[in-house]
Amino acid sequence: MDDEKTKGLATAITEAVDPASAPPTDQPTQLPLLPAQEILLLPEDPALRRQEILSPRGRGRPPGSRNRSTEAWRQYLLHQYESPLVGLAEIYSRPVADLAAELGCSKAEAFRMQMVAMKELAPYMHGKMPLEIEATVDVSVDSLASRLAGARKRSQRDE
Repeated sequence: MDDEKTKGLATAITEAVDPASAPPTDQPTQLPLLPAQEILLLPEDPALRRQEILSPRGRGRPPGSRNRSTEAWRQYLLHQYESPLVGLAEIYSRPVADLAAELGCSKAEAFRMQMVAMKELAPYMHGKMPLEIEATVDVSVDSLASRLAGARKRSQRDE
């Protein structure tokens, strides 16, 4: 029994010092774990599936995916407390006089707080309006005609 222990210890030391001297193992390697939704996207062919699993991934999270820690905190906080959006809606929907009395401030300050709450909540209620872009282009007819003629000459040369 002691002889087996010393052989095991000697083998471990040899492998630690020179990993090339370690005996080969026929043990399969553990594949990285994948989320369930990603498994469904893998190819059916086992060789292609293995290649897809072992292929290096890009840095960071895939585009559009949420940070797991952030999502866990979000779920916890929403389970414990009401949404901040509800708080903003309550601020702007109260009568100004009541809000001022509750906060011990002037009606003007309470109204400013309501305006800030409305501004912060608006994008969640109504999407941002698209930006209107107005542009003017000043191109003379002679300039345009000379450019077209030059383009025709180049295309004829290339043929």
